[in-house]
Amino acid sequence: MNLHPKYELVVVGVPTVVKEWANKKITFKKSKSRYVTNEEAYKLGNQHGIEYKVKRTDLLES
Repeated sequence: MNLHPKYELVVVGVPTVVKEWANKKITFKKSKSRYVTNEEAYKLGNQHGIEYKVKRTDLLES
């Protein structure tokens, strides 16, 4: 990436007031997820990706 130096940011710590606010306002909960993959959809998307021919006009940067 070509970033201009004046836009760089460094976070060196979280202020105490922010930590206190987060501890009062944020409630953590646990959940279970079931990851299900539709193999047919995956294979179809993969095949379309393989067949797609990238044109120069499709690129964001030349």
